[in-house]
Amino acid sequence: MEKLNVKVDYINNRLVTTSTRVAHELGVTHDQILETINNLRERFDSDESINEFYISIENEIYGISYLITKKGIAQLVGSFSSITTKAFDLNIAYINTFDKLEKDYKNKAREEKEEAIKLDFLAAEQISNIMRYNDSSKAILVNKLIDEHKLNNVLKIDYTKSNGILSSPSSLLKKFSINMSANKFNKLLMENGFLEEKERKSRKTDLIKKFKSLTEKGLEYGENMVSTNNTMETQPCYYEEKFLELIKKINSKEE
Repeated sequence: MEKLNVKVDYINNRLVTTSTRVAHELGVTHDQILETINNLRERFDSDESINEFYISIENEIYGISYLITKKGIAQLVGSFSSITTKAFDLNIAYINTFDKLEKDYKNKAREEKEEAIKLDFLAAEQISNIMRYNDSSKAILVNKLIDEHKLNNVLKIDYTKSNGILSSPSSLLKKFSINMSANKFNKLLMENGFLEEKERKSRKTDLIKKFKSLTEKGLEYGENMVSTNNTMETQPCYYEEKFLELIKKINSKEE
């Protein structure tokens, strides 16, 4: 068998060769190729089916020509087997080339996807550390990435342990009948180093969004939950069993 080297291009997300190239490789005129393709096209029942084999294009030099897919090559080159013995070898060469490139592109796409997944999980880990998210919020981020990348649901985190019962500051102030607004509470926490204000850029505008986050010192009395409004914001919640101790500390400093 004559060993032939053929060229296949990746155009518009499809592997194809050209009708002019095939004409040259078969040793026939381009008009012969076009006539054969037009005869073959008449056998199809829709343009959509035709495009799985032959894609019409306009070329300044050759006028109308075609991009030919793997399916089209097998059909087109086979039509010339009675004219030239080269058709058989050329068909085999094209099939081998298409198969190799399909495998290469699939491997490349898989590697790029795996790299994208790794980078997303690395970014989530870095964000979690910077935002000081609690384990529950880290699990939310992980599970969200698992859904986005359509990974196995077995990887999802179903349970995370907290160091205590968590509640919002407003609900705890009310529960313990503390005559203090949530705003005043946050202000005292910030003055005493338990809480800090962070900023992020809005996704839709150039505005800067501000939000509260517990510091390392503050994490003794609560946890940073991921905000229900935006995963790039924290929502501090506090341990019920340590809340009065925290109130005592910030009040004593104020007094």
